[in-house]
Amino acid sequence: MKKLTVAATFIISIVSTSFATFAHQINSRNNTSFPTQDFILA
Repeated sequence: MKKLTVAATFIISIVSTSFATFAHQINSRNNTSFPTQDFILA
């Protein structure tokens, strides 16, 4: 049971990290008023 929790936490952190990177790339590409980066940092 503990291994499952560790695995789930690990997967969630990877997913959120890759999402942050993805959103940052979008934000850099169109430098309009794109609030994604602010949402992640907030």
